[in-house]
Amino acid sequence: MGGEIVLLDQEHARPADRGVAGDRRAVDSAPDDEQVEIVHGFPYRHCERSEAIQHGACRVDCFVATLLAMTDGTILVIDEGTTSTRAMLFGADGACLAAEQREIAQHYPRPGWVEHDAEEIWASSLACARAAVDSAGGAGRIAALGITNQRETIVFWSRASGRALAPAIVWQDRRTAEICARLKDKGHEETVRARTGLLLDPYFSASKIAWALGHWPQLEEAGEDLCVGTVESWLVFKLTGGLHVSDATNASRTALMDIGTGRWDDELLGLWGVPAAALPEIQRK
Repeated sequence: MGGEIVLLDQEHARPADRGVAGDRRAVDSAPDDEQVEIVHGFPYRHCERSEAIQHGACRVDCFVATLLAMTDGTILVIDEGTTSTRAMLFGADGACLAAEQREIAQHYPRPGWVEHDAEEIWASSLACARAAVDSAGGAGRIAALGITNQRETIVFWSRASGRALAPAIVWQDRRTAEICARLKDKGHEETVRARTGLLLDPYFSASKIAWALGHWPQLEEAGEDLCVGTVESWLVFKLTGGLHVSDATNASRTALMDIGTGRWDDELLGLWGVPAAALPEIQRK
């Protein structure tokens, strides 16, 4: 259940030729033992150090390694799991420099139901991240931020206020078992499987969203103000002040994304009654 979305700080990375997208060319000022290209406006340095910076099983991508070399910075990772949230700080050699962890309360309103408080998820993520930033010596020392998270858990919030509108329904939750069984009996599973690679099962987010829209009136009342997303999209929204995005590794676990196109599937949205406007934009890596 670990998906990741990486946000890069362009200002601190000091990109060369920032406005040129997809341009790749050598930089004449590069040292003899290095080859530097401009990739999407960023200098990308090929060298022995950036190609294989490792620490045990941890490998730092050479693009991020270039950012680290340029900023003399660190990578901040938020790991938002099912039972706890942690933030970890990594150096250019892949070594973990600092870590902070906080437990997440589990709520079981009925047998088979599992919920989280989305505001607690945000508060614990922010507190852990702040502790890691302090350990780094300030935000200016952070070259990149990565998020890994419990993927099928679904969050509902207000676009205007940025506040959660309902409990987050956790991936473990089985309240939609009967809904999935009915759709399976009607022959819908083959379509879902062909488009998403997934089975009709409460584990995935689609049935959770459908149930919430049918049982929590405040979500329908929110109208166009409603945002729905997996945990990383909730955290990105809060961290950026309103950017509603996801990536394929998370969106593919909702049972609403066509894995052939990498986009939300209109037929599946109709099957579950999910408004496309409430979902995040799927970013292509």
